[in-house]
Amino acid sequence: FAFHGYLPIKSPERQNAIKDLERRSMANNETELLIETPFRNNAMLQDLCKTLHPATRVCVACNLTCEDELIISQSIGEWKAFKGDLNKKPAVFLVYSEPRRNYRFHK
Repeated sequence: FAFHGYLPIKSPERQNAIKDLERRSMANNETELLIETPFRNNAMLQDLCKTLHPATRVCVACNLTCEDELIISQSIGEWKAFKGDLNKKPAVFLVYSEPRRNYRFHK
């Protein structure tokens, strides 16, 4: 895995950073970890959903060790249906994009 800390706040820098995380994950077969200030968690999840490939997996670990601890790991396609609220809760975001292979078929 690789820890990246905070991503840029503004687009397009933020979207570019998210795309770079996905490319790095795929190229190195590693999980990319990032954090966000708790009041921007919902915006981060929305940006991940807008930017990443639907098959890319994202885990959100929120309020760890608290009574309302939340740990969800699923594809971006599945995250798009998420209706929860991550606002003002400490969270860690993990991004993993499985290496995609281009298979060539010969006649």
